[in-house]
Amino acid sequence: MHSAFLERLAQMDDQASLTAADRVVVRLIVFQSLDYQLRYQAIEALGLSGHALEKEQFFTSLASLTPAQFAFLVRLSLAGNSASKHPDNISGWCLRELANSAGLDVQKIEQARQQAAQVRMVKFEQRLAELASVKTELLQAGPA
Repeated sequence: MHSAFLERLAQMDDQASLTAADRVVVRLIVFQSLDYQLRYQAIEALGLSGHALEKEQFFTSLASLTPAQFAFLVRLSLAGNSASKHPDNISGWCLRELANSAGLDVQKIEQARQQAAQVRMVKFEQRLAELASVKTELLQAGPA
């Protein structure tokens, strides 16, 4: 079946539309992107149990996720991606936009982070000046 399906994909035209099964597969791919800890969290939050994780039942469970449950799964997947911790890449930017659309005060968090960075910079510059002063004293004292 796998080979036949791949051959069929090669013959599909641009008019192929998204099917209900495609939508379930997207949910499966999102679920499979979770690490084991986050999978367990998703299984608990979505109320899935042993029987619900058998292939036919799991397909049905994924198909019947509410939009809110699917949103939870998507958000969990992105937040669980280590790249989303870095705001300078696409995963981090998407997390920022997702957090903002979920009602998190992103600007307030960014301002607090910026203020903390400024405090660290002041402390760093003070320490650098102290070390420069010690260096100058040692150079003036000459060899011991």
